[in-house]
Amino acid sequence: MLFTLFAFVILNFCGIAALQACARTIFAFSRDELLPFSNIWIRINKYTQTPLIAVWLNVTLAITINLIGLGSYTAISAIFNVCTIALDWSYCIPIICKMIFSYNTERYRPGPWHLGKFSWLINCWSVVWTFFVSIIFLLPTTRPVTVGTMNYAVVILVGILMFAMMYWYAGGARKKYIGPRSKPRKEEEEAPEFVPSAHKNDEVTKF
Repeated sequence: MLFTLFAFVILNFCGIAALQACARTIFAFSRDELLPFSNIWIRINKYTQTPLIAVWLNVTLAITINLIGLGSYTAISAIFNVCTIALDWSYCIPIICKMIFSYNTERYRPGPWHLGKFSWLINCWSVVWTFFVSIIFLLPTTRPVTVGTMNYAVVILVGILMFAMMYWYAGGARKKYIGPRSKPRKEEEEAPEFVPSAHKNDEVTKF
């Protein structure tokens, strides 16, 4: 009984933290116009000063996805496997970018704390290991493989990638996305533009 109580408390803390992180991610992607209907998810509630619609979208998606587990353990396992793969590669993408651009001293400068000459080796091992475990998460867990024991994570992963590619090219996301923004496009357009004046120490506000 005590263990169940502790587990319930811990799950609540983890759930609240995950809810906050996911809602912030939805808000950030919507601010950068990377999600369908971004103009809806970006809205800030005037009373709470939080992206309330993005929070409830996250809650709805989380409940809907977890309800799948009541009907099919195979399906929910595949979804969890894809989540693990996606999370791991979200770490690896910046590592790969660092490995590619680290040779260009004009575009990349190491921070005050780094691993020196061991950095490239550790980064390389991180990418290789993530690639290896990603394959493991896509494999069936039992043999012989049947319709009920098949790991459908690869199907879900390919579906997500296809949807992302279609939305990027056909949906026009590549025309809207210019990189991370500090504020929504509307606020950027309404904000005054600062341009240098003829005097070195003066600035003129252009409305």
